[in-house]
Amino acid sequence: MSQHSRLIALPVVAALAVTLAACSSTPSTSAHTAGAPEKTLTISTNQNDKTPLEPIIAAFEKKYPKIKVTLTAAETTTYQTTLQTQLSANNGPDVFYTYPGAGNPAGESLLAEAGYLKDLSNQPFVKQLPKGIRPLAEYKGKVYVRPMTVGGIGMIFNMQALQKAGLKVPTTFSSVLQLCSDAEAKGKVAFALGAATPSNTQLIDYALIPTLVYAKDPNFNTEMSKGKATFAGSAGWKKAMDMNVQMLKAGCFEKDPTGVQYPDAAKMVAAGDALAIVQTQGAIAQLQLDNPSGDFRMKAFPATDQPKDTYLASSIGSEYAINAHAKDPNAAQLFLDFLSTPDQQNTYAKNSNSVPAIPNAKSSIPASIAVIGEYQKANKTFGYPDQYWPNAQVQQAHLTGMQEVLSGQSAPQQVLKSMDTAYKG
Repeated sequence: MSQHSRLIALPVVAALAVTLAACSSTPSTSAHTAGAPEKTLTISTNQNDKTPLEPIIAAFEKKYPKIKVTLTAAETTTYQTTLQTQLSANNGPDVFYTYPGAGNPAGESLLAEAGYLKDLSNQPFVKQLPKGIRPLAEYKGKVYVRPMTVGGIGMIFNMQALQKAGLKVPTTFSSVLQLCSDAEAKGKVAFALGAATPSNTQLIDYALIPTLVYAKDPNFNTEMSKGKATFAGSAGWKKAMDMNVQMLKAGCFEKDPTGVQYPDAAKMVAAGDALAIVQTQGAIAQLQLDNPSGDFRMKAFPATDQPKDTYLASSIGSEYAINAHAKDPNAAQLFLDFLSTPDQQNTYAKNSNSVPAIPNAKSSIPASIAVIGEYQKANKTFGYPDQYWPNAQVQQAHLTGMQEVLSGQSAPQQVLKSMDTAYKG
């Protein structure tokens, strides 16, 4: 697997925390009786991807009125652990959202290895996968997921709030710290963090690592797998974590960020109380729901004081798999086929402010994430770090460790050592 993601420039326990029934148009009484649903299809997704999936489910139910879809969604950490629990109990959804690699409990490689995913290698879409992302959709040479979008991790700004405060998007790390000071003077928070939600604590590191680690050593992940490199011995990883501490001390985040959950942090940005948040591009859809007239834009996170050095974390944004033990495998395949049509992929990409994973004649890049296309075109992107980790325990050590760092209970070097221990299994 190439460590340098050269992507295209165009193109639970028993139930999850949030349960939604997808809406469909209401037919006449006689039509409803004749076409009453005979099957139920269960689908689960990450909370950020609920919004782009809902209209597709509605369209699917309209086309196939005999199939009723039940959609569940939860925030990242809950979703990942709950999905693993459901699948291991043979009680998983028919179709579900997964993540590339093996870096978390819902990682495609881990789930495929455990026999939870249907082999999709013979599906028509496989031949259309761009070379830059196909390795991230594979496990041992077989394709188990349908990539829907290409996304990124960066600073997502409320541009109206930023401009109203008379401030500008920072292009160096020194100007990031200056923004924090200037925002505080204006009565604003520069970056809402929401570190009580564990998955949020990893994202600043993920945004910085492409510049601090991979740009200097593109083979770092390969060296890690061969035992020739470590997190604790990496100056880039140490610097990234130290920069989190610098931002904390500079007042970049909300007061007591480890006591704030992600939904509340996101609402701060949507309302303009915070100027930005470091997140995946999928967060823009939720921000737009909270503030329909808002102008939200992703920007690359500068890790140095030389703008030309900046790289962007970019990889598969969303992907879906079919449960190898689906209760209704035919309905599940029917939905995946529907999801794979150009119109539905474009709908999904548009509503999640993403780039379609498989480009088509009508696909385009929204202005809110133009930075992803720009950095891909310049060949200045690398994948997310956890996509190359051998197990989910590394990510857990990172998440727990960063919460402790942000609350003053641990130091970066301790976290890096714990990640090394987890990496070795």
